Amino acid sequence: MLCGNCKATAATTARKAFSTDDWKTFLLRSIGIERAGLDDRQVNALLLRMVPFVERNFNLVELGPRGTGKSHLFQQVSPYSRLISGGKATVAQMFVNLSSGQRGLVCQYDVVCFDEVSGISFDQKDGVNIMKGYMESGEFSRGKESIRADGGIVLVGNFEVDVSHQQRVGHLFGPLPPEMRDDTAFMDRLHAYLPGWDVPKVSKELLTDHFGLVSDFLSECWNQLRKQSRVSTLQGRVFFGGALSGRDTNAVNKTVSGLLKLLYPGDAKIPDEDIEWAVRVAMEARRRVKEQQKRIGSAEFRNTHFSYVMGEDGVEQFVVTPELQSDGGIGDDPLEPGQVWTISPGSGEEKWLPRLISNTTPTLVTRC
Repeated sequence: MLCGNCKATAATTARKAFSTDDWKTFLLRSIGIERAGLDDRQVNALLLRMVPFVERNFNLVELGPRGTGKSHLFQQVSPYSRLISGGKATVAQMFVNLSSGQRGLVCQYDVVCFDEVSGISFDQKDGVNIMKGYMESGEFSRGKESIRADGGIVLVGNFEVDVSHQQRVGHLFGPLPPEMRDDTAFMDRLHAYLPGWDVPKVSKELLTDHFGLVSDFLSECWNQLRKQSRVSTLQGRVFFGGALSGRDTNAVNKTVSGLLKLLYPGDAKIPDEDIEWAVRVAMEARRRVKEQQKRIGSAEFRNTHFSYVMGEDGVEQFVVTPELQSDGGIGDDPLEPGQVWTISPGSGEEKWLPRLISNTTPTLVTRC
């Protein structure tokens, strides 16, 4: 038997034999998923599900259709996660039992997942507030003692309607219980909103018959990766736009760190394209949280135009959430540099609304 650290080292060595794309396929096969036939967004969503296992105090919400295996990863793959079915919990169970001094689930497990989030309830009225404080700082106070823990909080649940209808009648946190549904402060504690509608339904074709890492080996590797961080990888290589608040930046950093640890479990040099991939996935997942806050408290959260620049001389790139985009309309996100919408009178009653795109081409200069 290998110790946890030895298993992580073995995974790091093995990673060198894979390309990034092949390693993503290998990770998915290790949790029983066959990548063939999945598009990039589906792969990204499945990888994002793994981030709470490798990043300390990572808070994730996933809402979407039934039958996509939302709770499978937290129930069947890793012994370091605990699934609370039905969302019923006590403060003593989650945090600390004041009578016996027994530490709760957030101290015992890397991830605590609430299944069927609409039914979340605590035996005490301040249970949600205690959890909200813990999700912010990783600490909670019970009695005279302040206790720190590393367990992340994951909330999973189902939409009863499709995403477009949910956005017409409210916001994408609609399935949450009343005490969380319209609480923008609670939403701010969530580092990422995983779009469950991007995850394919579990079927025979989705399950793999290829080899992957054994579950106990994989879970030990993930547990060891929690001791590391990849945030320093971003320094001097990625610059975030002004729309990101302090909490937004922290959320994006944690998500990027988790994604990069999944792709690069060792200390290998990470290429810019993989860093940019992680930044785009992380920003979209965080912006989805911000867009729902905007629908509830529009004045405070009005600027949701998340952007980044790769390198000091790079071009500012904006990240959008696809469910807010419309093929037949113009969004309120800024266009990329060199692009502008204009209007043409056309002929008769027809009006044209073209988008002008300018490109620069290298000029060959010769000297006489």
